[in-house]
Amino acid sequence: MNMDQLAYLCDLSESGSITATDEKFFISHQGVSKSIRSLENELSTTLILRSSKGVTLTEDGLFVVQKAKNILQEYDAIRQNYPSSFSSKVLRGDLQIVSISRIVDTYLNSLLPLFLKRYPQVKVHIKNVSLNDILQMFSTDSSNAIDIGFLTFREDDFYDSEVQTKLKDLGLSLSTFSCEEIFACLPKALYKKDCSYFSKELYPQFPIVSYKYDCSLSKHKSKNLDYEINSIEVQRNMIENKLAVGMVTNREFEKFYAKKKKFTLMPLSPPVIFYFCYLTSQKKPLSPTAKAFLLFLRQQYS
Repeated sequence: MNMDQLAYLCDLSESGSITATDEKFFISHQGVSKSIRSLENELSTTLILRSSKGVTLTEDGLFVVQKAKNILQEYDAIRQNYPSSFSSKVLRGDLQIVSISRIVDTYLNSLLPLFLKRYPQVKVHIKNVSLNDILQMFSTDSSNAIDIGFLTFREDDFYDSEVQTKLKDLGLSLSTFSCEEIFACLPKALYKKDCSYFSKELYPQFPIVSYKYDCSLSKHKSKNLDYEINSIEVQRNMIENKLAVGMVTNREFEKFYAKKKKFTLMPLSPPVIFYFCYLTSQKKPLSPTAKAFLLFLRQQYS
């Protein structure tokens, strides 16, 4: 149990809306929900009830809010009485990130503004590069300037012993923050109701468009034509104009495609699972800014 959890719950009791609470605290919808679920698990009870009309508190939830308000008031009083102690712990410094396009578009572009609103004294430097470039940059980073590298691995590549050995030899630690299935994204005009899966037999019939740096899709190649791009907009236009079938996650579909209502998803057969990962160097300890960002990342998406 922590102060953030109690603050979220108290705010929910007043707003009745997870969206309103996440906007107030600069945290994602998923982050608020996860925080409340964690508190519920710790207390072994249900604190809120969700419905189409919003959020209401259970009897236990109202009890916790009653006690939590007193705790938060006392906590604020302590902060106000010792302002120098708290202000000295304001997070400052640089954060150096290298990442492939897919993670920049799908995760970091949404996450970093929230992180910087919480920690406005942090300056983030982000470079969009390929997977191989990330490994090369870490291996030649004699000044240990890079804090975090973001990349994706196909499930079987992630567990491949050669991959793990290479990372170990480079002195790198690999961790996952999300795991997602890849789907075929195509315009509704091409969708056939009698076809439930985008199977390997269909690959030769359609050009495939995928992220330039997602080499893990190489096992699913079209025989006639393939496009490798590093732009969501270009990919979406190619799919919409029936030039190619895209390979996307459900998160990407909801974020970049669903609103237009021109596209549909089909599961791949056999299924393809991607691990969304980050690399850190074992040669140096994580900086305070990197620790804070990775904690913030896991709170939002783990």
